[in-house]
Amino acid sequence: MLLELARIKIKENEKFKEFNQRFITLLNKIPDKPPEAILIEYYTVALPLIVAMFVKRKEVRTLEENFEEAIQIEKDLA
Repeated sequence: MLLELARIKIKENEKFKEFNQRFITLLNKIPDKPPEAILIEYYTVALPLIVAMFVKRKEVRTLEENFEEAIQIEKDLA
């Protein structure tokens, strides 16, 4: 499961909400969750570069905050 989470990628025309749901569903199947810093890294690697650059920041943010920001960026780009 953890390897599958590390390999997840957003599909070309997939909405962030749909991707977030797939990510969270996969994450919930893992009994021993990895540290949040690793989860954020998995999430940002799965995003397109144009969006991931906004997620990777100096300050450590929660996974939920990164989800919200990615959804907002998608709305702004549309």
